[in-house]
Amino acid sequence: MRNTLTTLAATSTVLLSATAMADGPRWHFVEGGYTTMDFDGYDGGFDPDGFVIKGMTLIAPQIYVHGEYDYMESDLFDENIDVNTLTVGVGYIMPLSTRTDAFAGINYERLDVDGNDPDGFSLDAGVRSMITNVLELSGQIGYLSWDGGDDDLTFKVGAQYYFDPQFSVGASYENLDSYDVTQVTVRYHF
Repeated sequence: MRNTLTTLAATSTVLLSATAMADGPRWHFVEGGYTTMDFDGYDGGFDPDGFVIKGMTLIAPQIYVHGEYDYMESDLFDENIDVNTLTVGVGYIMPLSTRTDAFAGINYERLDVDGNDPDGFSLDAGVRSMITNVLELSGQIGYLSWDGGDDDLTFKVGAQYYFDPQFSVGASYENLDSYDVTQVTVRYHF
């Protein structure tokens, strides 16, 4: 009898956890991790890497705000170069099903490469979907415009693996016209 109750309790806990994670993508989180940039066609040893901090939350049922800060550094011609990026934005979520959401947003962008610090804006649209109870996949396309007329089309894919309803690990890859960004992160959902 005692083994039956223990088994029943353990099974219920696992099923309830899986059910909680089976909902759609989670829009309240903070995360941090490793980030790196790879400049297309440049083999001169300038490969900045460092850390990323991100956060997102809903301010209304389908309106989100988010922010991201990246700090990277690399050596170029025996000089240490710092690269900082900042993104702050707002967006709209459109549920497509219980497991899939589409989104679109507008963002303020800032890039600082050792004192050269253009501002800009970006537009993005994408889809986030819980493919299984513990695996979320995402994809997005965007447009990035810097002061001075430099424009980029952006394409991004990512995945999150949920250990439980509050913690996940993820990876993403973003391709811009002139460089790529790869990130590996740990996310806390609240």
